[in-house]
Amino acid sequence: MAIVPRKTVNCPKGISALTDQQEGARERPWAVDDAPADYLDAMRRGIVGIEVEVLRWSGKWKLSQNHSAERQAGVRDGLLREPQAAAAAVAQAMAGVAGGPAT
Repeated sequence: MAIVPRKTVNCPKGISALTDQQEGARERPWAVDDAPADYLDAMRRGIVGIEVEVLRWSGKWKLSQNHSAERQAGVRDGLLREPQAAAAAVAQAMAGVAGGPAT
């Protein structure tokens, strides 16, 4: 696998668009403009783009099955409060995971 580092990302429109996509369905969405400018500048300096050549895909379910039943329930409850249908689908999948909580 080849990982090619790119220059530091300075793409405020892209960051805002991604944030809007992830936050837009919430009752009170957070926006990039809500953060202080000095904080945003520091965070942007920490973003580095990379290019990765994908040679193979391999999937594995990670649905908190290694956590306690209490923690799993908390994660499921949080997902069910999210407005996205995908979050509810993950919560449903978590409820059906065999193997139970970690001991």
